Amino acid sequence: MNSLIFQYIVIISVSGVLSVLLTIYAFVKKELMSSRKTFIIMSVLSAIYIFGHALELSSSTINQISFWIKFQYCGLPFIAPTCLVLVLQYVGLDKFLTRGRIISLFIIPLITFLLSWTNDIHHWMYRSLYLRPDVTSPVVDMITGPWYVVHGSFTFGSLLLGTCILLWYWQRTKATYWKQIVTLIASLVIPMIASFLYLIGLSPYGMDPVPMVCALPMHYISGGFSLRSSLF
Repeated sequence: MNSLIFQYIVIISVSGVLSVLLTIYAFVKKELMSSRKTFIIMSVLSAIYIFGHALELSSSTINQISFWIKFQYCGLPFIAPTCLVLVLQYVGLDKFLTRGRIISLFIIPLITFLLSWTNDIHHWMYRSLYLRPDVTSPVVDMITGPWYVVHGSFTFGSLLLGTCILLWYWQRTKATYWKQIVTLIASLVIPMIASFLYLIGLSPYGMDPVPMVCALPMHYISGGFSLRSSLF
């Protein structure tokens, strides 16, 4: 296996373990964290995505890689809208989180999940998957389908909306909560930057860098929520 890819897998795996530890932390420290249930759900979704990507890079055939890509979509599509829910809870806009709105928020992620697992029939997510010829180890590249654009736009839109809400909240409370809000904004911006670098082809061997940085934002979020809850 290519040494760079092996190092990448190790870093991703560490990131996944950190996500699991943060899940346990949130489960145990009930008194330190507001919006605990939402955070636990997001930690679990992130762990699925992270470990799925690590196993994708560890696979040796296109069929194995294809399976682990599908496995990642058990978590990936739902992370951004869950993060948006978490932000709304943090800033006290829970009144907007009615059952109907939450269901509506997760319709596109659910469609993405279903289309990813049935992609071999319609190719709406990926028109084709193939192994990169310039890498000694099996690394997949892809030609995206029309729904991939919808999925990517929705993910970026959810994270961007969460960032804008936090900036708005910062303007109202920056004298009190600015440190926590800055860390929460970073938790949304870091994955967007990593994903953008991946989409424009600046990541090594075309590997997705988002799983590698995924646990860092989770750490920021847990810190921000813990600090805020301790002030009340």
